[in-house]
Amino acid sequence: MTDHDLGRKILAPYYDAAENLLLDGAIPWDVDAAMVAFGFSIGPFAAQDLTGLDCAFQERKLRPPTPRGFPISERMIEMGRLGKKAGVGWYRYPGGGGAVEDPLLEDLISEESYFAKITANRLPTTKYARTFSSRS
Repeated sequence: MTDHDLGRKILAPYYDAAENLLLDGAIPWDVDAAMVAFGFSIGPFAAQDLTGLDCAFQERKLRPPTPRGFPISERMIEMGRLGKKAGVGWYRYPGGGGAVEDPLLEDLISEESYFAKITANRLPTTKYARTFSSRS
């Protein structure tokens, strides 16, 4: 097993838990901010934007399916929201610059929660890190 393989195995549950939080009502930038406050150097969504959502999607295809699946990121990939390299992913990158919150993504997340018949409950930002760390 290479270092890259080990890293993928360690990060997989972290990214899976992050997307499940979205289906439950979280917003990517709130989760990222909570994880940085919790001690991580970068949140899961900002990290995926840097590596590319298409890369994360390919990694997920190598693992057994999960009960909820990953409808949000799958839809984002279909829309061409591949991360910073495409200028838009979980965040927008106008002019190739820094990350900017994208309100259109909040609508997409709400739609996918609705389609999955999940009642979204937005937690106060202070509870994300605790909820996230208990799921991973």
